[in-house]
Amino acid sequence: MNYEDFCHIASVCTEQIGPKCRRFFSPSNFMKFEKDESGRIAILPFYLYVMRTVSLCLCAMQSSYSLHLCIKL
Repeated sequence: MNYEDFCHIASVCTEQIGPKCRRFFSPSNFMKFEKDESGRIAILPFYLYVMRTVSLCLCAMQSSYSLHLCIKL
């Protein structure tokens, strides 16, 4: 996807999911990915990046919650 598509997807995601997904669609995130000769990035690596990031956030929240429960015991 090119940068124009990237920005369009960001708008659609923000409308459908909410503003929290906007952080994945920054210009600096687009620049992190390898581009082809036309300046496009592959969708799969971007998708995997988002899924890994979300998974790490969820894991950190679960760990924090578990630690909080252990401290109360």
